[in-house]
Amino acid sequence: MNRVYTDESPPTHHLTNKLTKGYQALIDAYGVATYQEINPAIFTVVTFPFLFGIMFGDMGHGPFLFFFGVWMIYKEEHFDKRKAVMSEIFYMLYAGRYIILMMGIFAAYAGFLYNDIYSKGFNIFGSSWHMPRNDKVNYSSTDYVTLDPKYDYDQPYFYGIDPMWIIAENELTFMNSYKMKMSVILGLCQMTFGLCLSCINY
Repeated sequence: MNRVYTDESPPTHHLTNKLTKGYQALIDAYGVATYQEINPAIFTVVTFPFLFGIMFGDMGHGPFLFFFGVWMIYKEEHFDKRKAVMSEIFYMLYAGRYIILMMGIFAAYAGFLYNDIYSKGFNIFGSSWHMPRNDKVNYSSTDYVTLDPKYDYDQPYFYGIDPMWIIAENELTFMNSYKMKMSVILGLCQMTFGLCLSCINY
């Protein structure tokens, strides 16, 4: 047997399963990792749906996506027989059924963290804020009461957003700013992680 030397790069083949196939297709759309490079699709299985959940956190929409993904996975055998007659849009949804499932899980988790269901807040564990008793204030009026954290706040809320923010005048400004900053910070971490992978690969 003779060994033939060549300057051409060896081909790349990634072994995938039902869970990772959609993520691998997503990564391949941006570029295929060359021979012996670290495949970023492994990490995308977690980071992609997690960042989606951070940006789309809702206890109402999250379970909807989750159960839609479960339904498509449950009907896999039925849909596999009908791939040839599927519309292009539904085929794309079906191909990403595991992505949709995980996006629903993380969206529900982030929605619980944001205390948000269909853009409405909910109060399960009470609040760490308490309303001061002041006979000069008419609490039945539409006027807002300013709470001082030094006197009106007991301890940090143990999980997520305190439900008192639901009725705050600046609730929308605070929540949008909170979600934006969180998304930017986590996105920056992901980009830094990608640069670290590039350093290892090259």
